[in-house]
Amino acid sequence: MLLAAFEIVGGDSTASWTVHIDGGAAMLKYFKPHGPHVRMLVQFCLSTCVKCITKGEPGPTSIVEWCNSQLGYISRPEQHAFPLVGMVCRLVTIYSAFKKGSYVGIEETMVEELLSLESELDVWESQVPENWTFTIESTTDDVGETMYLGQYHVYQELWTARLYTNYRWARILVNELIWLNISKLPLTEENGRQQRRSLEVVSNMATDIICSISTFFRQHTTSSTKRQNLPPVSAVFLLLFPVAVAGGAIGVSQELHDWAIKILSIIGNTFGTKGLRERWGKGEMDLYFDIA
Repeated sequence: MLLAAFEIVGGDSTASWTVHIDGGAAMLKYFKPHGPHVRMLVQFCLSTCVKCITKGEPGPTSIVEWCNSQLGYISRPEQHAFPLVGMVCRLVTIYSAFKKGSYVGIEETMVEELLSLESELDVWESQVPENWTFTIESTTDDVGETMYLGQYHVYQELWTARLYTNYRWARILVNELIWLNISKLPLTEENGRQQRRSLEVVSNMATDIICSISTFFRQHTTSSTKRQNLPPVSAVFLLLFPVAVAGGAIGVSQELHDWAIKILSIIGNTFGTKGLRERWGKGEMDLYFDIA
């Protein structure tokens, strides 16, 4: 797991990162999520899902099986994270099948599966533990370079902020796929309403990802925040994929798109993430994957 993190930050490509992620996933069954290890293992599972998305691979069944087998050992609030991992794994598998053309001609079936997943994700957020709640604040002060339009989120813990970020990029992809596949179906009033709902969800989730960025930089309401107050690199490189998803999502504003590019450049220039500099060095949004 640590080797995988190192490769993302300092490696020249994602090849060795993929090897380390695969190795960690294979060893996951030997880990028991007791005490402080629970959160690390959940984050590892979600990082594995990101790897699968970028490679067009199905969701690893070993992760889902591990999560299901450990639920009896986990106490709330951490227990609530495990269903999210399972839902993200389902999304990864649907996305992989979509990219391989498995849903060609049966787009309605895919839409039904995605709508079910969208409903479950919505319910998951509505049932988060009380100490996972966050507030949305705004300021007119000099907000610095990592705050979007003077808005920011306040979380009780950084770990829950990371969980929300994973939840949000997953929900963006689910609704993008819903919108895209409905566009291949006959135009009906209900299909039109669903596409509008999906675009609204995409916009809301993308905005939430972007407005939560300052949390990871420890920069909220003052411009005097110094770079030495930044969190460890491990808390920042995990933003690369979610920010790329948010900035490249269907229907987001040009302003949000451009701001996402700026944040990716800041992370690359500050932390020396080689792969990031290669992808966004020219100020262009080049997603890890192509939703269409």
